[in-house]
Amino acid sequence: MANVILPGVYEGMSNEEIVIVVGKMKKTLDWLLNNLDLTNMPEVGGVIEDIQGNYSAISQTVDEISLYVGDMTGSEAGIIIAAGGITSYVSELSGDFSLLEQTVGGISSTVSSLDTTVGQHTSSISQMAGEISSIVSFTDVTGNQVVSKINQTATTVEISASRIDLTGITTIYSGNKSSQAVMGGTYGDFTLKYGNNIFFNIHNDITGMTMNSYGTNVLAYDDGWEETWPLGTWDFYDCDVLGLDVGVDMRYIVESYYYANKCYLDLDTITDRIAVRDRYGDFIGHIDVY
Repeated sequence: MANVILPGVYEGMSNEEIVIVVGKMKKTLDWLLNNLDLTNMPEVGGVIEDIQGNYSAISQTVDEISLYVGDMTGSEAGIIIAAGGITSYVSELSGDFSLLEQTVGGISSTVSSLDTTVGQHTSSISQMAGEISSIVSFTDVTGNQVVSKINQTATTVEISASRIDLTGITTIYSGNKSSQAVMGGTYGDFTLKYGNNIFFNIHNDITGMTMNSYGTNVLAYDDGWEETWPLGTWDFYDCDVLGLDVGVDMRYIVESYYYANKCYLDLDTITDRIAVRDRYGDFIGHIDVY
């Protein structure tokens, strides 16, 4: 569309001439309003600013509407509305910013802070219909990056980090909750349960710990004495036991053998050794005394 020149009103015109000019202006404006399109008016916008550098701006096209506000320090906030989504942000001259994006498929937000001598800290949250994820990262000035993530779907929660800290009594359940592991308590006990049965437990105390299964203690440790001792019955049948003292005290062998077999001892005058006989008096063997 060619440029349109509106008739003007000038000093010295008569009232009749002014009325005629205003009538022509009205007709021209009515025609313009009826024929505006993207060809002859693709954009509507405006900017207001002062001498200090503060400003506000608005821009409207057929595709989007944009609003911006900024100040003399370099800080700016803006929102962009389009058919595909809405984006809003706040930024500073230092490089720090926050960003929020919303589409029909999801919502994501990001916050970032830049320190030129240390590095950049960034956190982001992404929410979609089937998944939520959050990421916190740090990138130092050399480019090395440390990241922690949490991804959640309807069936799975994944946590990835160089260190995971859980505070308080923590219970981990199986899928049907029939079994569980419990960590915590007064001194940090550890318990494994199946149903109502505690099949393994480590009970920590001020000076040591006790290990038990199904209510029976099997092992104890005392930090004060720095000693560990077995509890209950230990069966070493058909296993190899290594590292025991080879200097055997024969007194305890005689005592243990007698207790288990009801045997008795006598002196073999022929060999000058101690003869061991069972409860029936039958000879079993000798004990050499050095």
